[in-house]
Amino acid sequence: MALPADVRTATCVSGHDASQRKATFTGSMEDVPGARKMSMRFSLVRLRSGGGGYVDVDAPGLAAWHTSRSGVRRFVFRQGVEALRAGGTYRALVSYRWLDGQGRAVRSTRRRSAFCRQRGPVPNLRVTGITTTPGPAEGTLDYFVTVVNDGEGPSDSFRVGLSVDGATLDSLEVASLARGSLVRVGFTGPACRAAVAALVDRNDDVPEGTEDDNTVSQGCPPA
Repeated sequence: MALPADVRTATCVSGHDASQRKATFTGSMEDVPGARKMSMRFSLVRLRSGGGGYVDVDAPGLAAWHTSRSGVRRFVFRQGVEALRAGGTYRALVSYRWLDGQGRAVRSTRRRSAFCRQRGPVPNLRVTGITTTPGPAEGTLDYFVTVVNDGEGPSDSFRVGLSVDGATLDSLEVASLARGSLVRVGFTGPACRAAVAALVDRNDDVPEGTEDDNTVSQGCPPA
């Protein structure tokens, strides 16, 4: 028999500015035999732009357990989240626990809300090339990864990673990238012998129009 718990997307508001984009999720649960209190905890996830799972989202007020008073028959809690990203698709995951008189969980379950889809223009980050110049020491090169945003909206912060001959050099953060702009991200590492590869938005922090052009692999570029 399913435990009596539910979560719904109470509000989902889109807007031009981040301050306007927000959602409210309402969790509810009912008493079960052997329980004295009820508790629930909210987390927020965003659907990956290309599908294939979710990305955890940090937001104020999440991850804390909210607990009812002793003897309550039905417990309801509303969790709001703000500053959602344009183009993102979000849902709440709620963990529920029924507690005995000593605070030990006697029952537990999880539920997920319906989606909250945020409209608006989204960026598209794309690696367009990797170039090199002689490095600061013998046997090294300076590598430059060029990233463009050819989407319809600006990008928030993202990371760019570079690998040389299969070994990861580093992952560097770019604070933002306006629509139609490009940035060159510099790395220093050993001289390439076979191949290099660059990956933009490696942590999938940015909702994009497509994820298919975030990686470039090529032979060693001429210095």
